[in-house]
Amino acid sequence: MTAQEFCEGFVETRQALVLSTLDENGKIETSTTPFAMDEGGSLYIFVSELSQHTKNLLWLCGQDQQVVSGLLLEDEMQTEQPFARQRLSFQARVAQVNRGTKQGQKALGLMKDRFGEIIDLLSGLGDFHLFALQPLEGGYVKGFGQAYRFEGCLCQNLRPVRN
Repeated sequence: MTAQEFCEGFVETRQALVLSTLDENGKIETSTTPFAMDEGGSLYIFVSELSQHTKNLLWLCGQDQQVVSGLLLEDEMQTEQPFARQRLSFQARVAQVNRGTKQGQKALGLMKDRFGEIIDLLSGLGDFHLFALQPLEGGYVKGFGQAYRFEGCLCQNLRPVRN
């Protein structure tokens, strides 16, 4: 398998991402949230405004720099060597998605396909917001000596990192 195939397989097996956002004072908030990805490479998250990261995302969407950081991690129980833990990190532009639009309905459909009936329940709650994360750049580590960089879609056009 190629590095791209390993990377894509890794992403497909992840259900949640670690998300880092900034508030209006520059304070970093790191949390975790389930996600779904469309065929174009956009990641969708559906989050409650009771969470600090959602407040930060709502604030960021009104700013010039609408960038967040995401991280997908290999399960710690499956990791043989913590220093070589498989992971994918990325920077992404964030945008709020109206649930009533075609994009919003498609994104919620992807979430429901992935996570089931809970999405119907959450969709009925007014404090939940839908966001799209469009990857800009990032890195994928498969293991020792197997580090790659990419721009745009996750796992696409991987370039080995050299010393």
